[in-house]
Order: sequence, then structure tokens, then C-alpha cells
Amino acid sequence: MMICVSNLNQGIGEWQANAERMKRAIRKAKTFQDPILLFPELATVGCEAGDMLLRYDTYAKSQQVLQQILAETIGITVVCGTILNYQGKLYNAAVIMHDAKILAWVPKRYADPTVRDDSRWFAAWEFIRHVDIDGIPVGAWNNGVFDVVVGNLSLQPTPVRGTTRLWVTSTPFAAGSYAQRLDKLLAYTMNYQITLACANMMGSPDGTTIYDGSGLILRNGGIVAESPRFVISNDLTLITEKDERPSCAYPSLVAYQNTSSYPKSAEDLYHVEVELALVTGLHDYFKRAHIGHACLALSGGRDSAMVAVLIHRLVTLESRNKTPEEIREIVKNFLVCAYLPSSDASSEGTKQAALALADAIGATCHVIPISDIVSSTRSIVEQQTGRELSWETDDLTLQNLQARTRSSVIWTLANAHNALLLVTSNLSEAAVGYATMDGDTSGGLAPIANLPKTYVSQWLTWARNFHALACLDLVFAQPPSAELRPMEAKQMDEADLMPYPVLDDFIQSYIVQKMDATQTLNHAMPHVASYYHGNMDKLKADLDKFIQMSARAQWKRNRFANAFKVMAYDLDPTSDLRWPILQTV
Repeated sequence: MMICVSNLNQGIGEWQANAERMKRAIRKAKTFQDPILLFPELATVGCEAGDMLLRYDTYAKSQQVLQQILAETIGITVVCGTILNYQGKLYNAAVIMHDAKILAWVPKRYADPTVRDDSRWFAAWEFIRHVDIDGIPVGAWNNGVFDVVVGNLSLQPTPVRGTTRLWVTSTPFAAGSYAQRLDKLLAYTMNYQITLACANMMGSPDGTTIYDGSGLILRNGGIVAESPRFVISNDLTLITEKDERPSCAYPSLVAYQNTSSYPKSAEDLYHVEVELALVTGLHDYFKRAHIGHACLALSGGRDSAMVAVLIHRLVTLESRNKTPEEIREIVKNFLVCAYLPSSDASSEGTKQAALALADAIGATCHVIPISDIVSSTRSIVEQQTGRELSWETDDLTLQNLQARTRSSVIWTLANAHNALLLVTSNLSEAAVGYATMDGDTSGGLAPIANLPKTYVSQWLTWARNFHALACLDLVFAQPPSAELRPMEAKQMDEADLMPYPVLDDFIQSYIVQKMDATQTLNHAMPHVASYYHGNMDKLKADLDKFIQMSARAQWKRNRFANAFKVMAYDLDPTSDLRWPILQTV
């Protein structure tokens, strides 16, 4: 028996393309003797299909894909994640096929069938019952040589020592999680003295969740084969237990060994994985949205700088055989930027930072002053209201006017280039609603919205050296500022809010770990006391401010642009932070 593991970049609704990918993988696996091929969970449908699963035609089309795959299984055993409809209920299941026949169905196991994220779509199978569908068994399956399981490994029957377990799963990427997951799986195979194989999805099927394609074959606590991850040049990968494992430091990133993005240390590895995950998401988003250009408001600050660098990395990794000059030309045509200064609020420093970065990566960057547009709009409103707007009485109104004027200009520029407008919002701002709706939140995709501000700064500091981007020094020279108030006000984000490390500590404690106010305060004290110089009343005031702002910002989070999930947590109001829009705090 030759174990083959195929990772797939399956799209939602890409029925024929999904079928063709699996058929290509099957034909490739058939070149080996006595092959058994493992596909990921929900391979026929694509992960993250959401309420598409509630449509009967989705099941019908999935079955059509399955029939195409079944016809290819002459001389090969194929284990594939799919969906099963039994007595009007839908099940997340694996199907085992051989010689154009279905041998068995294996539904997914759940620890608590009543408390789970996918209960909206899938029923939980009762494994105590024995059911046949047209003579095909449904339930646990083991032929004495290998067994097939779907769902958390800890919920499965104890494997037989020396056997092979084919695990049908799909695991989304989360920063820093791959090594931890691999260690746990190695310990699992060592403990039971078994062989374990698992496939994974690749890419971003829904424009939010990212899959790294981390297929594995493990045996008795050791790695037999490991799929290359974050492969954006192919739509499938296939590994076998006979593959020679690369001798490089990080074998799963072997696809990038000859590029500047190959890590040289554990710190590099973390930042490179985040970069590659976001590049993978961007690659798939542009491809699946059928958009060939990007547009970005380049402010000279950290957030827009990171988004610009990521676009440059996307083009670079998509064009690995191109010269630096050719890559610059591609970036010039792909990414259009604009620096949108206000004569009252914008500094020469942010302008130079924005233009230097655009020049370094080869992006087109326009300088479009907004002062006349702001003045015109302000004058019209003053005429209509019969009163003069002033910074003393209308601070927020005048700040938002500038932000929304920039939005109108950059949207027009994006439309003129048939480009996807990228949003530069980060997770820290989203947590407290530090953003102008229909202003700096405008756009179709927010690539770094899942990253806290402190990490954005860390990543840029790392990228400055790793990618040799000395121009970022000009970005670092500018303290984070919305640049919406007059320059003499010396507006700074951290003065408006609190120090970003404090804010991000509160996010972890109060929102992610769900601590109450007292617990959050006690948790924060040893980490952030240096910012307060013993003034604990100020720390408590900042926590109260954070709690109030985060509660009142839920309506904004409900309207934010699509965002990639790359951290182990996020503030997505449809999944991870389902707070009410209105709440009293």
C-alpha cells in the first residue's frame, strides 16, 4: 500500500474545476504501485461554503463531482471528504471508494453534538447505530489495514497499534500554530505506534479563511513526508510516503527556499508564515474576484506601508522567474496608490515616507491634495446650516469630513483603474472603533484587519531588514497619527486612545480571554505598568475607556470590509465576536 496525500485549492461553486483537480491528483497517484489517495475534508464542495450548504442544488452538484471522481478509481483506493444526505439531514463525511464502487461512508464525530460551530449545516451522526445506504455501510470503518476518521482525533476510537489512520480534515491557518499542531500529531503517532496521514486545503476559498496546504504522513513519532505549504503557483500538491524529505531548515516552506522569503530563524519563521498566509489570501482573492489591479491610499503610516509591501511580495512570489526590473514594471501596472494630503493636517514627513515606499516597490503613486474639496464641502454645509464649523465645536465633524473626502477620491481612482480598493485598518482600531465609517474604512478588502497594531509595527521592523526595505525608516520616523486635526494640535493615535501595547493587552484579556474588568486590570498591571509610572488610576481610566469604546464599536465592526483571518483570534461580528450592536456598559 502506497499512501498518497493530495492537498487541493478548491473553490466554492467551482464544481467542474474542483472535479478536474481531484481527477488530476488521482491520475498522478495511480503512477505508484497499490496506491491509496487521501483528499481533505469537504473536498467536493470546498471549505467555508456557509449557507450554500443549505441549498439542495449544492448537494446535487457535489454528488455530480463525486460521480466523476468515482469513475476514476479503477485500480486505486480514494478517501475523500464530501457531504452525505441521509433522511433529509446533511452530514460532513468521508467516502471510501475503490474500483468505481463506494465501500463506505464515515461521518464526522463531535464531542458535543449540540455545541459546535457547524451545527447550522451538519447533523451529528449517532455512531451507536448501524446503517446501510443501498448496501453501503455508514459509520466507523476499519478494514484491518487502515481506518478512516473525520473530526477531532481525540474523539476517535483508539487506533490499533501498527495500523494506518487516514484522517479526513481541513485546518485553517493561524499564526504560530503549525509547529504546535505538528508536535501534537507526532506525539499521537508515537503514543499509539501508528501511521497517520492527513491532507489539507490550500488557498482562501471564501476570501477570509486561509489554508496553508499542510498535508502530512507521520509514523511512530517521526515525519515521513510533509507537503510544501503556501503554494500559490499550483492548485494541488501530492506527497507520498516514498518522497525524500527536504534537508532544509523548514521543509514545509521548501517552495520558497531560493527566495528572500525563506526564514533563517524562528523569528523569521513566524513573520514569514504570516506574510505567506496573507500573500496566499491576496492571490486567491484577486483570482476568484476576477480583478487585475489593486488601489491603496498610501498615507506614509505603518498600516498602509504593510499593505503596500504585501502587494509587492505578492507580485514577487507570483513572478519568481522575473528580474527585479520586470517585477517593478508589474507592480507599476498592478498597484496604483495615492497620497491624499490636507494642507492643514498632513506633514511633509508622511508625504516623503509614502513616496519613498512607492518608489522602492515600483508602485504608481499620485499626490492628490484634498483641501479644496474639503473647503467646498465645508462651505456648502455652513451655508445650509447657517453656522460656521469650527474645530472648537465641530472637531469630530471636521475630522470625518477629511477622512470621507479621501475616501471619495481613492474610490474614484480605484474605479478608474478597475481596481480592488484595499483598506488599511488593523485589529486594534477595530476593537475600539477608531475609524471613520465610509472614510478610512472604505474598500473591498482589508488584508491586515486581523493584525493588532503592535504586530504591524513588529512585522514592518522585521521586513525592513529581511526584505531590504530601508525606505521604511521614513515610515518609522512618523508617530502613528490619523492626521485629521490641524498640525498645531499634534494629533497622535496613542494620545487619542492609549499606548497600543496597552490597548492590545486589553484586547487579549477582555475580549479574547473574556476576563471581567477586574481580572483584565490585574492581568494588565505587570505587563503595562511602565507606561503609567505608578499611576494606576490612569490605567483604570484607560481600561474603562477601552470597555466603553469596544462595546459601542460593534456597529462599525458589522460594516467593515472583508478581512483575512491569520491570527488565532479575530473580531469578526459574524463568528468570533457576536456582540449586540447596542449594549449598556
